[in-house]
Formats: sequence, C-alpha cells, structure tokens
Amino acid sequence: MRSFQTAKFPIPQKRYQTIARVGVFSSLECSYTQPVQRLFSMFPQGGPGVALLLLRISVVAFLIIIVANYHGSYNGLVLATVLLISGSLLIGFLTPYLCGIAVALVMGNMIVNAQSSTVISVIAIANAVALALLGPGAYSLDSKLFGRRVTVVRPGNRPNHLL
Repeated sequence: MRSFQTAKFPIPQKRYQTIARVGVFSSLECSYTQPVQRLFSMFPQGGPGVALLLLRISVVAFLIIIVANYHGSYNGLVLATVLLISGSLLIGFLTPYLCGIAVALVMGNMIVNAQSSTVISVIAIANAVALALLGPGAYSLDSKLFGRRVTVVRPGNRPNHLL
C-alpha cells in the first residue's frame, strides 16, 4: 500500500479494517483497508485559528450594525440580547448555538424591519452559518472547555477485576 506522506511532514493516517454489518446488508461483509487523511482538527490553531477568530469578529460586527439600525419595538431588549451574544461570540463561548440564535435574530430583523438592508442581513447570515459549521477555533473559550484531553493511565493503577 502506498503511503501518503510528504518528505518533511508525515500526515497521520487512520485505517479502517471492516465496515460493520448494518440492516438489509447484514449478509454482506466488506473488508478493506482505506487510508483517511485528517484535513483539519476540531479546534485548529495557527492561520486557520486566526481566520476563525476574524470570522467571529465579523459576525459580531454585523450583529452590531444590524442592531444599530433596528427601530422596532423592544429596542432595549434586542440591544441587550445582541450585546450578550456578541460578547460571548468574541470570547468564543458556545459558538455554534449562539450562531444559530444570531441567524434567528437577523432573520427576525428582516421580517420586522422592512427598511433593513438585505445585503447586510444575507452576509451576516452567511457568516454566522459558516462559523457555526466550522467551529470556534483554538483561540476560544470553547476550545479550553471542550477541547481534546490527554488521559494518562499508569500500569500500577489498574483495578484487579479487569486483569
């Protein structure tokens, strides 16, 4: 089997030996080895992490532009909600969920406020959806709270019933 590695930087590989038997195809067995390249991590660092930080800042900027032009009822409540969401998005806390709420707020603004700019609203929705799908990045509170952990099991600390 050919290895997918560059001269300087080896690319980590995963190999899946079998595909589980499922439903209708339970009589069929498929066994093969397929290398799968890891394209990105859950919380990317470096350039992609900075790009996700800039995307979070972009979503916050569009939310603030939209709320500054909001002239509907409950103006104070909408302002407080957007400021709370903006602050949480800036630090990267619960990013996918808050992006969903931001999309709902922008769509609600498009419905309630007919004078709102459609172009700004569409760009804000596109940025929020992209951020929700890509994740917050390494430079966020989410990566510190929900990121990868290393568990070290020492050989002497195993329970006797598992031996």
